[in-house]
Amino acid sequence: MNTMVRDIYGIVDSCIDRLVTNMEDLSLYKDKQQELKKDVETNTSVMPPMSNREVIAIMVLQVMKKSLSKHLKASGIKDVDHTKRG
Repeated sequence: MNTMVRDIYGIVDSCIDRLVTNMEDLSLYKDKQQELKKDVETNTSVMPPMSNREVIAIMVLQVMKKSLSKHLKASGIKDVDHTKRG
């Protein structure tokens, strides 16, 4: 997840950097982003926004999980994901 989030921020930053000198195109880009945001809000359940601390905690936990998985594989222990159900 953390890679995907960084990629999305990078894409948006790159677009803004290219459009910052052209206010007309930047305004169109902003309008498209607002439409995307409305689509997301319409198509997802309402959840309170996460704080920066919560986002960072999730990212750190995912990194720790990957690291643990690598260590378990290296030591020959099967990694069991207890978070998956079904």
